[in-house]
Amino acid sequence: MKLSFSVVAIASSAVSSTTPGGGGPGGPGKCSDNFVEVTATLALSFCDEHTVRVVKTPSSDKSAAVLLKNRESLMVDPEWLTKSLTPTSSGKAVYITPKLTVKVDLSTETLSFFDTATNTLIKSENGHSFTPSTDEADPTAPNFIAEQTWVQSEGEAIYGGGEFQNGYLNYAKATVQLLQFNTEAIIPFFASSLGYGLLWDNNGWGTLNPPIDPPILINVDEDMKTTVKWSTGDAGDYNFWADMCSDKGDGGLEAVGFGCGQPMNLKINLVDSDGNVLNCQDWDADGSANLPNTMSCPLRNLPANTEYDLHFETSEAGSKLYVNSPSYGDIALNARFSDGIDYYFCKEHYASQDELTSAAIKFREMKIPVDNFVQDWQYWGDLGWGPQWDTNFYQDPAKMVTDLHDMNMQLMVSVWSKFDNNTKFYEAMTKPENDKFMIADSIYYDAWNPDARELFYSFSKESMFDIGVDALWLDATEPEAFPNENKMTYLGSGNSLWNTYSLKTTQAITDGLRRDFSDSMGRRPFSLTRSAFAGQQRSGASLWSGDISGKWKTLGSQISASINYALSGMPHWSEDIGGFVRPDDQYDSDDYNNLLTRWFQFGVFTPLFRVHGGGTDTELWNFPKSMENIVSSAINLRYRLMPYIYSGFYKVEKEQWTMQRGLVMDFAGDKNVHNIVDQFMFGESFMVAPVVKNADSRIVYLPSVEGGWINFYTGEKVDKFGEAVVSAPLNEIPLFVKGGSILVMAPEGMQFVDEIDIDPIEVRVYGGANGKFVLFEDDGLSSELENSSKIVFEWNDEKNLLTVREREGDGWEGMLSKRKLQVVLVRGKVGVGVGGGDVDVEVDYVGDEIVVDLSGY
Repeated sequence: MKLSFSVVAIASSAVSSTTPGGGGPGGPGKCSDNFVEVTATLALSFCDEHTVRVVKTPSSDKSAAVLLKNRESLMVDPEWLTKSLTPTSSGKAVYITPKLTVKVDLSTETLSFFDTATNTLIKSENGHSFTPSTDEADPTAPNFIAEQTWVQSEGEAIYGGGEFQNGYLNYAKATVQLLQFNTEAIIPFFASSLGYGLLWDNNGWGTLNPPIDPPILINVDEDMKTTVKWSTGDAGDYNFWADMCSDKGDGGLEAVGFGCGQPMNLKINLVDSDGNVLNCQDWDADGSANLPNTMSCPLRNLPANTEYDLHFETSEAGSKLYVNSPSYGDIALNARFSDGIDYYFCKEHYASQDELTSAAIKFREMKIPVDNFVQDWQYWGDLGWGPQWDTNFYQDPAKMVTDLHDMNMQLMVSVWSKFDNNTKFYEAMTKPENDKFMIADSIYYDAWNPDARELFYSFSKESMFDIGVDALWLDATEPEAFPNENKMTYLGSGNSLWNTYSLKTTQAITDGLRRDFSDSMGRRPFSLTRSAFAGQQRSGASLWSGDISGKWKTLGSQISASINYALSGMPHWSEDIGGFVRPDDQYDSDDYNNLLTRWFQFGVFTPLFRVHGGGTDTELWNFPKSMENIVSSAINLRYRLMPYIYSGFYKVEKEQWTMQRGLVMDFAGDKNVHNIVDQFMFGESFMVAPVVKNADSRIVYLPSVEGGWINFYTGEKVDKFGEAVVSAPLNEIPLFVKGGSILVMAPEGMQFVDEIDIDPIEVRVYGGANGKFVLFEDDGLSSELENSSKIVFEWNDEKNLLTVREREGDGWEGMLSKRKLQVVLVRGKVGVGVGGGDVDVEVDYVGDEIVVDLSGY
């Protein structure tokens, strides 16, 4: 999906006005210096030919131009902001770049954005507003609820915003609260099916499409179950939104976090006159964990003027239910605590060193592939919460790390941003000279303070990185329980900075690693974290979706959550395969073992492939009913696909791409894909359709493509596009390969990624269209990817010729100079499934161009 422009909203302190013009058009320096002051309250800057930054302020007392010039974005790459582009003008209110034309209605300060080449309207604003509000952290500072609206185009779908547990993708006309939570992460970037993007550069709490009508009901019954008569108006999609903390301040800050009690349940459904139930949302309190305090859901294609019984059930008295009808007109974003608009393998836990290393040894003995082990919390024992090893249980952590490395495993350790007040960490953070190193009245450090971030990093350097620990698992970085609420921090109001804690905490670790371990962990820094924010990808941090439940419904919601996260421009995501909160009978239950198998199969096609569970033994030998299927259908497949996956992530690095791709990214012209929540592309070739019910088949939608689709397991070619029922035995995930694809696979039997040289290489060719694949390989270590090679494979479908181009790049010390290519043209049952062995032509490749003729097959 091509993004034509980005729009950026602000939550910062007031700034004084200055002489109009500032740096002015044509001035040297960074993007924010090269601005256009349209009016005293509206300013623009162009950072490249298809991206415009728009800044608005509530009054001329606060110059938009000065705000644009002086505000430092936490989201946007500062290196990118050093670019500048001077637009040409056609009249005072028209600004033109080679790609983008911006026209301003000076009477209302609303903007319209056009494609310069075709003069086609991309998007237009419909208005903005500033409503005075009070920030309890800084009550005397001027603050507003800033809201910007854009005209909604007919049939337009809106994606992104981060990761949510509501189970759907298209947020056009849907209300979504932008507030960090254990299982939800906020990335305020939104992508349209029309091919443009909006970056809402606001750090605080906000809302996409806030309700414009009063709630349709308020849950006041003692048992918190309400049923009322409700009728549609116009035919179309209705989006419901439940606010389950509204009795505690009408959605105010005092309502969020854990203030509503846990667990909670939520049910929203309609029953028609024939007794048919239309389920909108069903979050069961029994065994489901961490329900967010607000939740949306759609009911699509409802008929006009039809009466239903509307059932609303929650665990919180005073919960409110809103509905946005098909007539909800615009795309709207608001931001609280603002003074302007500016738009552009693990388990819980290993209890000792012996337990962890024994499990690692058993993985190798049983030949279950694994590369990473994780030590979750409580390794500090009786020493207090913080990154320190209790030697009563971990007698020699440095040796433990070495033992794992000797087995070709890496170690990641859980580190939190809080410290018990009896620890040396808390004492260091609260020294008199360390002013504002801790958030007031809390045990969390102030991540917005650069000196506090440096001290936070130093704790893990001493206890983790200096003994060879490879990465950190940064837990609870929302931060948990929101200690910043109504508090002042080093950078200002903790309310206005609400969603950015994880961004700064991951930065703390990455900055330190790049400086102190530039020849080891700092070359490619990585961390896993429970929260995220726009810009966090720069620190090499991956989100995981928090403490989710081990249920079929939860598996389904992880699929939509991961797709929307990628559509938010964030390429790295993971989950607790199997769920963190699991049923008591997990080891013996047929239903749960089937769920676990299906969850692993989905996990193969996510950026990070990891299992985790709370209070459980997640090692696969504890699940004899499902272990064989999991290893054969998921883990072995993941390792065989490593060349394909690694090459894809090279593209992520160099082309700002994503491996996990919502269907709208590749088939935007097909409106049938706009609301598909349980299918996605993985890279350029795979159509993935996870099974989210205890079933042996499912409906799969196959968009029209030139070469058709080929079933990965059977080799059957599908030329009929649209919906089809596809068989899905328990050891197979519905998986289709696009015709014209070239699939490069690693040898069978790998136990870790560097165990063997990728030789021989199996090359599967899927006919039906011309194709190309770039195999990227490197030493796995270099930060700038300089020690690498690329091999281009090209398929000519008419001539049945596979050309392997001359190797590009200098390679690296120890790189194979000669390897075998085992080429197979997929057909019938030849070249199918996880296993290998079918070879049509075997050739030696020494780096020179070769041509393989498959015309006889």
